[in-house]
Amino acid sequence: MGFDASVGNRALVGPKFLKGLPRYLLATLQELASLKNWSLKIDVNGQTIHEGLTLLASVLNTPSYGGGMPAVPHAMLNDGQLNLLVGSAFNRLQTLLMLPRLLVGKHLGHPRIQCCSFVNAIISSQASVPVAADGESLGFATHLKITCLPNSLQVVKL
Repeated sequence: MGFDASVGNRALVGPKFLKGLPRYLLATLQELASLKNWSLKIDVNGQTIHEGLTLLASVLNTPSYGGGMPAVPHAMLNDGQLNLLVGSAFNRLQTLLMLPRLLVGKHLGHPRIQCCSFVNAIISSQASVPVAADGESLGFATHLKITCLPNSLQVVKL
């Protein structure tokens, strides 16, 4: 939700000759021109963990996204939880300077970056915020309720 969803939406319509990470990097640089922070309230497992201007709020079940960026390097597929990555307000320069850290998974120590595991989360905003899931645009929303359902996906080995 937020900046990374906007980047993902831009990457979906990006140049066809670019694939994976290069396509997402180009979309990131393009999206910096219209950088916006949104006022979000984020509740995790019944407790408010963030309230205020937010660059992004990303839910992951895997360590990486956006063509291979290690957003939550410690994420595990089978731990029965999802991972929330929250970036508080950043300006263009701060966002640009954070990108190299994100590319190598060294962003989690930054004071404006939060990461936590959860089963239930609610993200709300007064204004519509861009939303994407697994690289697909879901349009805009003011309220998201995310619940992890452990062991609900069956994987068949062929």
